[in-house]
Amino acid sequence: MANFNRRNFIKYAGQATALATMGLSACKNETTSKEAVKAVASGKFQIFKKGEYLPFEKSTIEDRLAIAAGKKQGGMSGMPPPPPPPSGAGEGKKENSAPPPPPPPMGPPPGLNTVKAEDILKHNRLMDPYNPLFSDKKYAQAAGHPDIPAFPGFAMPMAEAMDLTIPETLGDQWYYANDGTDLHYTRHIYAGDVLESKRVAAKFEELTEDGTNLRHFAMRGQGETRDAKGNVVVSGATTLRNAYRKIIDGSTKPSFTETMTEWTLDFPKAHYTTDAEWDYIRELWKKETIRGGKVYWEDVKVGEEPAWTCSGPISHLDIIAANPIPMALNPRMMPKEAMNGWFRDSYGNYLPIYSMHYGGRTIPNMRAVFYNFTAANHVIRAVTNFIGDTGLVTRYSWYFMQLFKEMRLPREVNGGEYLDKVPALKGKSLNRHGSDGDTVIGKSYITDKYVKDGNHLIDMTCWGETLDGDILQLVAVTVKLPSKMGK
Repeated sequence: MANFNRRNFIKYAGQATALATMGLSACKNETTSKEAVKAVASGKFQIFKKGEYLPFEKSTIEDRLAIAAGKKQGGMSGMPPPPPPPSGAGEGKKENSAPPPPPPPMGPPPGLNTVKAEDILKHNRLMDPYNPLFSDKKYAQAAGHPDIPAFPGFAMPMAEAMDLTIPETLGDQWYYANDGTDLHYTRHIYAGDVLESKRVAAKFEELTEDGTNLRHFAMRGQGETRDAKGNVVVSGATTLRNAYRKIIDGSTKPSFTETMTEWTLDFPKAHYTTDAEWDYIRELWKKETIRGGKVYWEDVKVGEEPAWTCSGPISHLDIIAANPIPMALNPRMMPKEAMNGWFRDSYGNYLPIYSMHYGGRTIPNMRAVFYNFTAANHVIRAVTNFIGDTGLVTRYSWYFMQLFKEMRLPREVNGGEYLDKVPALKGKSLNRHGSDGDTVIGKSYITDKYVKDGNHLIDMTCWGETLDGDILQLVAVTVKLPSKMGK
């Protein structure tokens, strides 16, 4: 997360945990309350104390602390093997226990790779099929580029600390969150670049609040993508989080499907786009402006609001098109013994956890939900439209509201500081997780301009709104622009 204050993050994340659990009990041995969205664990939960680990969790946690400290083999190539599948919780509830794999990265895969023109074009067409800078080589060269530049989000570094995640079998209810990614670019990426991505640091931190029934951890990773000369082209940081509860009175353990679908019972209804709203969407499409040319730093004003973009309504088919399901996530392509997947749907089919993004329509109450970067990828187009053909996005950092109530963070650490820089957003919070049927209206506001290390920079707060005015995504952006002074 950007401008990260470790002490404040732990403080506020702890407060969020406490808020998520306060309504679940009235005594030390906490029980679920009327506010619990699924009464599948009606008995008592274990109460936890930060740093004091019980026998059932001790070795798992200590292993991850050792990996993060460099005292034990880990890393993406040394991910601990998943535990054996659980016996299930009642008839028809046997489900796979392996932690979910990461989503497919944008751009070339990790490792040493020569960037191909088709890789860039494929990425660019998904992110922005309209701007000729990202699809027309002659246009790009006339603008001063050697080739078509990659749209922001390409070649994300391998940063996720997946080897530090907690197996979902450790507790009786298990939750996860991804708190977004903070990317920093030093230059444009072109076909022919030889890039290598790797993780360079990882931390495993406990966020558990004493006296609550939710054991809570953050897995923070930093990664770099370097070119053939060893120069950092992209650096990034991301935070994953896991939490779990433990039943202590012998009550029936909820299945993984039951825990993972709790959010569907209090999630807002899907938006139905009316004819009048379609007319409004078409008007926004007409007003979208691709400036092109050279935009100078001196001509940009603090308080300026670039033209809006509008994407959607976004369906599960759009999510599939932008994030194809790789073989590793498709249980139909796995060995038969792995076919138990993670979810059990209403037809008895086993589906991977990423069916939450790709449809999941046969799981009761469920619909496709956005990846953590889905709305950001549409919002950033408002920036690239505005900065012309020679501007460079040097920072691309996104925030969103987590899907599970147990994992939601207060605005102080979930982009509140950037929202407050926009007069119309002061005091507001990210208040919806995007899903099938949502339209993303990309808005932005110039919050600052300055010179640093000889570079002429502007800061922008960008956000994605729905047709209902909900804020789905916040994107903090920094852009390097040419100066009339020639620097």
